[in-house]
Amino acid sequence: MISDMTISLPYQLYGHDKQWQDIISFFQKESLPSSLLIHGVQGIGKILFAKNFLYYALYHGATSKDNFTTQFTAESLVDMRIIIPDSEHGKSQDIKSDTIRSLKDFFQLKPIHNKYRIAIIDDAHMMTHTAANSLLKLLEEPPSNSFIILVTHTSNMLLKTIRSRCQHIALHPLQDDVFKNILPQLGIENHDDAYLNMLCGCIGTALSWQQYDAYILYQWLQDFLQCQTSHDEDMVMAKSLGQKDQSKRYEIFCHMIMSYFHRIIKEMTLRNDNIQPMLQLMDDIQILLKSYQSPSYLAKEHILIQVFYKIKLSFTS
Repeated sequence: MISDMTISLPYQLYGHDKQWQDIISFFQKESLPSSLLIHGVQGIGKILFAKNFLYYALYHGATSKDNFTTQFTAESLVDMRIIIPDSEHGKSQDIKSDTIRSLKDFFQLKPIHNKYRIAIIDDAHMMTHTAANSLLKLLEEPPSNSFIILVTHTSNMLLKTIRSRCQHIALHPLQDDVFKNILPQLGIENHDDAYLNMLCGCIGTALSWQQYDAYILYQWLQDFLQCQTSHDEDMVMAKSLGQKDQSKRYEIFCHMIMSYFHRIIKEMTLRNDNIQPMLQLMDDIQILLKSYQSPSYLAKEHILIQVFYKIKLSFTS
């Protein structure tokens, strides 16, 4: 767990100790670049890492510590700004250029209760092209006493010119033994290895999956893959996951399906089996799972019906 000897940080993080010590060391030496890019897989704790640094830096420079934590948690400190993409129907929307241009006004003002002004842009890859160009102009002439922190799980989607102007901080998944030891502390059962492997050593993913009863989906999928579910049961599952309020469970279920095929193909490769039919099936299913373009629940239901049909047809032929 990340900790600091002088400040009690607002968010618990597991792992990333070296990255934390590095960023704090540079900050204390006043040699930390004004533009940071925090990246790593989803669910690994990137935004919490960024917020902890935001808290640390602002707390150190605060002229008054009264009610600091309360104001920080409420995001009401005038010297901080956190930008996240808007959501509609459970799907993130683009970060528009007006939002990024507003940062210019934010940074033009001198810090009021602090030494610094700091902004976080979460899911920075969701910026439109115009927004990205607006940010680039800001990075080219960084304001004094400021930090701009970009957070993303797909840094390659950012402009190369933006990436080159940032100090990169890469966060990595926890090692298997550490990950398994932490789960019970969070009230998460240590399920079988195949399920844990799908979590990729990410505490955030484990917590999110528990919230959405993902292990129930996993158990159903195992029965399905062993041809132990009926046609009617398949239709019920497809209809359930296709509902508008089930978008997150739908995404988790799709991830589980693809993880299964990746594992099977890896095992077949090690046995020197012919993997071409399985690769073709995986490609067909991946195309299907990515084919919906709208939040229409019927589209997702029909996609899963086709996926179930293809898998059972392949496994029984």
